[in-house]
Amino acid sequence: MFLYNPDAGTDFESDLTLSGELTNKLVEKRRSNSSIKIDFITDPDNTLYGGSPSKQIADFEKAGVNMIISDLRKLRDSNPLYSSAW
Repeated sequence: MFLYNPDAGTDFESDLTLSGELTNKLVEKRRSNSSIKIDFITDPDNTLYGGSPSKQIADFEKAGVNMIISDLRKLRDSNPLYSSAW
């Protein structure tokens, strides 16, 4: 899941609750049936690349949802001309 956070901005106000609603449903399912395995795959953008904690990710971890956060360092550079300076 990409851009899985409530920080979409005011232009998307009607969509802001989607990540919270899905988080609540998955956490509720996990708590009601502890034998179910839930894997949630996302990328580090949802924590602003480690700069800001994600309430959704914390809620998943507390409920025992398996969080898989992609390691983007293993990917090829998508724009080497721009990012070579970095």
